[in-house]
Amino acid sequence: TAAADAVELGRIESATVAEVASYVLVTSDNAVSEALGRLVAVASGLPGSFDGATRAITAAVGTLGVDVGAVTLADASGLADGSTVPATTVVELILALTQPAHSDGLRALTGLAVAGTSGTLFDRLTSPPALGVVRAKTGSLRGVTTLAGTVLTREGRLLAFAVLADQTPEGGQWGPRAAIDVFVQNLAACGCR
Repeated sequence: TAAADAVELGRIESATVAEVASYVLVTSDNAVSEALGRLVAVASGLPGSFDGATRAITAAVGTLGVDVGAVTLADASGLADGSTVPATTVVELILALTQPAHSDGLRALTGLAVAGTSGTLFDRLTSPPALGVVRAKTGSLRGVTTLAGTVLTREGRLLAFAVLADQTPEGGQWGPRAAIDVFVQNLAACGCR
């Protein structure tokens, strides 16, 4: 029947979006991130455009109970000038995704790159205590570098974090990334309960 075909098509589209999202989270592929934004827009009944994608993404995050009042998105990848997302909003989103009511979100968090093991973190945080216990999304542009995700502390506590460094000095992102990695290593070593 047409209804059954529509349900099956919906499952395929959902699976495809989930697969694309998993790929983007691990590889940090900006072109695919833009395409994913347009898929989210179309699935939300909005045009598959920059504007449609940014509106759909912001609305989807808002439905999780995250305050998006200070969020401005110029595109779905972060490459365009004009996007601003406060670190507190990123942490709120991560925390919202850990809630049992958001099982799709939990799959997204477990699909993040793992420190010293996979994706864009395969060559970062390669020693204990962060090795293997940090799952995070990287972000890097000229003058900006970020890392956001979760870390399981030495005491077994799961923490959400977001570190955003802008106006970083000329000469590449290795210095700022190293400083962020030291911060995350310290979180992993934290004796906090």
